[in-house]
Amino acid sequence: MSAVLGYWRADVQSRKGTRYESWRVYLGRDEEGKRVLKRCRTEEEARRLASHYKQCRAEVDLRFLRLPDEKKQVLIELVELAKSRGVELRKLKSFCERQLKEEEKKKECLLSECMEKYLKGLAGRRSVYLNSLRWYLEKFLSRVGEMPVTRMSYQLVETVYQEISLRSRASWKNRLSGFFSWCVKHEYLPENYVRKLQLPRLDREPPRILSLEECRRLLRGCREEDLGQIVLELFGGVRPAEAQKLSQSYINEKLTEIKIGGEMAKTRSFRLVPIAPNMAEWMKLCFSREEVKVESKGKNKIRKSRRYLARLLGLKNWPRDCLRHTAASMMLQRDKNAEKVALDLGNSPAVLHRYYKNLVSEEDCRAFWSLNPDTVRRN
Repeated sequence: MSAVLGYWRADVQSRKGTRYESWRVYLGRDEEGKRVLKRCRTEEEARRLASHYKQCRAEVDLRFLRLPDEKKQVLIELVELAKSRGVELRKLKSFCERQLKEEEKKKECLLSECMEKYLKGLAGRRSVYLNSLRWYLEKFLSRVGEMPVTRMSYQLVETVYQEISLRSRASWKNRLSGFFSWCVKHEYLPENYVRKLQLPRLDREPPRILSLEECRRLLRGCREEDLGQIVLELFGGVRPAEAQKLSQSYINEKLTEIKIGGEMAKTRSFRLVPIAPNMAEWMKLCFSREEVKVESKGKNKIRKSRRYLARLLGLKNWPRDCLRHTAASMMLQRDKNAEKVALDLGNSPAVLHRYYKNLVSEEDCRAFWSLNPDTVRRN
């Protein structure tokens, strides 16, 4: 018989040397491309088996040809996925059925549900970051509306992106990119649409810093309960959230440096903040009057304190991080070393030049680092 028909005769010799007649049936090829053969005792058995497999292959081919192009593509992708994962040929059907069920579940998963799953996976992050991230995700959801996450498209994301103010787009892109990367990782989306968005080029204004006169008025007229935090931010460049968690135990006895632990730092990295001579005099005043508070303030108290300080300086609103900006600008003018100042502030030189640096004169710098309780007339 010809091999084209699917079976042929083969003489086999046993271990004892006896030769006998057998029939081989070609069943196809395995995952490695090797031929799969089955041995039959009679020609009739081989003919029936070959006819059965030939008919099965014809039915499969015919059913595949009748499928729409979309389903053909899905089946091809499933087979390729099974090959990449090393699925055996006999388990291919159950594998494809399981994958199709998972795809159906993904199509039904709503955008809000995926956002909750994403936030649960970030349970180890700080509450401040999680609250901020949740705010961005909820705002994005309110703009696009509830829908299955698989229906998201680049055009829809770009439409929402164009509605956001130019100066807020970088923050939006940064927050949403993590969520879309999570969707790609879990195979809800084919790609991260947010990464394709283009950030606008903006002319950055120098950060708002306090003048020498404003510093004097602030140090002279602030309330005693706020003085410790103002000194830490204004002369040490400590972040407001870090200053709220500091106590006297983090400051060495010689008043030469402050220890910022990783548990309180924004970047979760340990650093030592040097204490300037005039800052040490302010710290002595704070310790003598117990003006450095151990407990942190609540958000409402912080807002009230900032509003009071703004009125003290005759400002409508308190400039964000103006004390840290002032400290960074004065440190850079004093030390002439961006890497050292960035190390003291707990960031990088690139961030220092981008956000915290404002040009000040040598005269103002010398006058700033000479501000102490006596020159300011703080009783």
